[in-house]
Amino acid sequence: MSERANLRLRDYVDVFADEIFYGLRSTQTEANYRGHIKLRIIPALGHVKIQSLRASDVERAQMKWGELASHTVVMGTRNCLSRICRLAVKQELLESNPVVKASRPPVVLEQKRPTLSQQEASYLIAALRKKNVLFGDLAEVALGTGVRAGELLALRPSDCNFDDESIHVQRAWSGTGSNRCLSPTKSTKDRFVPMPQSLIPVLRRRIELVGVRADMLWVGPRGGSLRHSNVLSRSGFKGIVRDMGHPDFRWHDLRATAIATWIRSGISLAQVRDWAGHSSLTVTDRYARSARTDHEASMKKLNGIR
Repeated sequence: MSERANLRLRDYVDVFADEIFYGLRSTQTEANYRGHIKLRIIPALGHVKIQSLRASDVERAQMKWGELASHTVVMGTRNCLSRICRLAVKQELLESNPVVKASRPPVVLEQKRPTLSQQEASYLIAALRKKNVLFGDLAEVALGTGVRAGELLALRPSDCNFDDESIHVQRAWSGTGSNRCLSPTKSTKDRFVPMPQSLIPVLRRRIELVGVRADMLWVGPRGGSLRHSNVLSRSGFKGIVRDMGHPDFRWHDLRATAIATWIRSGISLAQVRDWAGHSSLTVTDRYARSARTDHEASMKKLNGIR
């Protein structure tokens, strides 16, 4: 009893995983619960001793989850945590289930575009790389630059400027089937997006593979240009994000994640607007300041340079 009581939540889940998942209705539910535990429950509550878990701890965790995930995901995470606590009650480590006592998170009526936390983004990239390094590289560049899928797949090695730590976005794939072609960007204007230092080895590796004078930075197994639909189907992207607890998450939401990351990092809305290719500051974020910072200062912030 005493040894169990002293277990922190992360260790408790490891020790009693079989009991926690026993009796679930489907393997998909188990996969969802494992994602909730790894990506939200452990980061927020893993350090808390199982016998010390209180309703106030649950409510604080729910607030944190709600900043980055939809109400559906938060409720799924709450249900998973409640299942863990029910087992602890059965084992007499808790007098009652703190999740039941905790207030339910409010339903947010305003539609929010889903985004990933830094930990979730790293998990997604790693899972895609297990399928193929190419898919992980694509996701990492999308998360670091905020470019749309059509713009990402239309990049050329010559668009990457390692001296200025920027990428020149000039074109995008549009249309499907025989109508697929290269066209101007959605705004019809060129723009420069950031190249965080973490992306430099990824982009250099891609350029070494295709050659500095290649027409396309990203190529398929036969050397042809990549199609977004093929990337989604062959990478298992939808299944991975579903297992992470984000059933409605789309590839385009990697762009939203990048933009949200820039704003939270303190990058000015004017700079974010330029990087994202938005038509106005209102589109970028109607609630934030509109002070402009230049590209060099913004890159220092993004790369954590003081």
